[in-house]
Amino acid sequence: MVKIDKESLLNLIDKNKQYIKRLEWLQKYSEQKFLDDWRVYSLTDRYLHLTLESFLDIGKKIINQLDLQKPNCYSDIPSILADNKIIPRKMEDKYKELAKFRNALVHDYLYLDHKEIYRHLKQDPNYLRQFIQFVIDFIKK
Repeated sequence: MVKIDKESLLNLIDKNKQYIKRLEWLQKYSEQKFLDDWRVYSLTDRYLHLTLESFLDIGKKIINQLDLQKPNCYSDIPSILADNKIIPRKMEDKYKELAKFRNALVHDYLYLDHKEIYRHLKQDPNYLRQFIQFVIDFIKK
């Protein structure tokens, strides 16, 4: 039986939680303030990137430690986790969307719609908190 390095996963989870808290703090801004203030937009962009990066790192670490099928791209990570009952199948598409959004943040930053970033700011922290809970529940098993 393959054993999970709980300590390293919990360290990543703690970092992810810190990023989510910062995103939740940024949620207090109205869409108009968000669109008008480059500082709010820039902080949001950065913390969305860090949160999504650490979310994917958690998934990769689980996949590597359990010696599961290797992902070809970031959006494969949620599918592999769902296939192995680490996250619910019903959440797979949402987490794939988040993985693809991470790629947009990193590679398509010149073309990102600020309203799309704001939508992610308002929605993603909830999904990412759920992901953390799925992982914690899995670790406890």
